Amino acid sequence: MNNVVDFPSQPPDRDALAIRFLEKVFPPQGRYCAFVKIRGRKKFNRFFETIEELSNFLRETDRDGHEVYFALGSYGEDDQRTQKNAKM
Repeated sequence: MNNVVDFPSQPPDRDALAIRFLEKVFPPQGRYCAFVKIRGRKKFNRFFETIEELSNFLRETDRDGHEVYFALGSYGEDDQRTQKNAKM
């Protein structure tokens, strides 16, 4: 058969897969924003210069048991997730 696919012998690197996904959905430049809800009470945005930094923060914050989200866009220098600060 010509349609046979070999499966990798090792499990995929989830962190690398997450970064590859984020690189496909984010604009190539600007600052990236995570939104966090800590046990449904405290809410805040955190901004990152690189997709890798954002991905690491999302992973660690999720592992700590908090709700994490990310904005599908990039932002300027202000630490505000506003239309005025949005780049793409």
